[in-house]
Amino acid sequence: MPSPRRCFGALSATGCVHRFISECDAGHGDHAVSGARIIRMDIGKVIGYSLPPACLAGILVYMFRTASKANSSALVSVPPARLDVFTSPRSPGDAAASILKFAESRHLRLSHITSDRSCIVLSDRPSIMSWGFYYPIYLKTLGKVLQVGVGTKSRYRQDQDWNPIANAKHKAMVAAIRAALT
Repeated sequence: MPSPRRCFGALSATGCVHRFISECDAGHGDHAVSGARIIRMDIGKVIGYSLPPACLAGILVYMFRTASKANSSALVSVPPARLDVFTSPRSPGDAAASILKFAESRHLRLSHITSDRSCIVLSDRPSIMSWGFYYPIYLKTLGKVLQVGVGTKSRYRQDQDWNPIANAKHKAMVAAIRAALT
C-alpha cells in the first residue's frame, strides 16, 4: 500500500493533510479511515468560519443594490412622511434654478425632476451610517408667495420617526434649502 505522503503529496499545503500525514506516520490506526475523518472535520471548520462572513457580504451587496435601484419618481405623487413646509419670496423658476445650483455645489444627484419643475428629487450616496436618502422638494405658488416643501425619504428602510440619522439629514437639508432660497 502506498504511503499517505505519496497519495496526498499534491495537497500537502493544507493543514488538514499535514495532520493526516503526521497521524498516519505515527501509526494511529487505519490511515484511510482516520485521514478521511480528519480531512472532513477540517473542511467543516473552514466552511464554518468562512460561510457566515460570505453570507453577510452577500446580504450587504443585495441591500446596496436594492437601495441604489429604489424608485425616486414615486415621490412626485406621494410626499414622504417627513416633510417640512416654508415660504419663499422667489419665483418658481428662480427657486428651481437655485435648488439645482445648490445640488451641484453639494454633490447631490438629481434623481428626478418634473417637466414644470414643481417637484425636484435630489439624492445622496450611501455611506457607512446610512443607505442614502431622497430629498423631494415641492414648489407650489400661493398667490405672490412660493410654498416650498422639503422631504426626506430613505432609499432603504430608514424612515422611522426615532431614527437620529434620518432626522439629522432632514433638518440639515431643510436648513440648507431654506438658506439657498432666501
